[in-house]
Amino acid sequence: MKKQLKYAIYLCGFALCVMGFLNQYSFSSTISQTIPVTVYMDGIAVEETTVTMEGKRTNYALHDNERYTGTFAIDSMEWTTRDTQSVRIAWGGDYGHLQTIQYWDWPFSEEEDIEYYLLISDDMTQFGLQRTDGAFIATSPEVLALMEKHFALNNAGGASVSDVQLIPPLEELQ
Repeated sequence: MKKQLKYAIYLCGFALCVMGFLNQYSFSSTISQTIPVTVYMDGIAVEETTVTMEGKRTNYALHDNERYTGTFAIDSMEWTTRDTQSVRIAWGGDYGHLQTIQYWDWPFSEEEDIEYYLLISDDMTQFGLQRTDGAFIATSPEVLALMEKHFALNNAGGASVSDVQLIPPLEELQ
């Protein structure tokens, strides 16, 4: 009986160690892609450009702390293409399919004119974001329609998003 109890304790300890390791261990994939996008102002296409992503997408086995770190260079916005510029996109949280995007630049850039929120598919091939001048950058008219329905600039100079939980995954737009 003591031997079985000792075996059970060792087995539980081993299982806890494995779960702890999986909780901390990340599974990463390299992202290297250029996606064509359209800039829309008041629902009208005003410019065609591309977004180049070079970086790493990190997923964790036991929690939703997923992120992308690397570049998110919008060719028509020079400051996003600088060598000193990097970006972090975070998945998860209480935002449903809405993610957050943060640009970092050293030295700090005051030219940043992109809002904090980003709609992006899990495979990172469909997305949309809003500039501070109200223009939308989107990979398709369907993504634009979602952005126009749920995103708005507020009087405080930032973006607000309505009905976040009603925004469908972008994969459903196909």
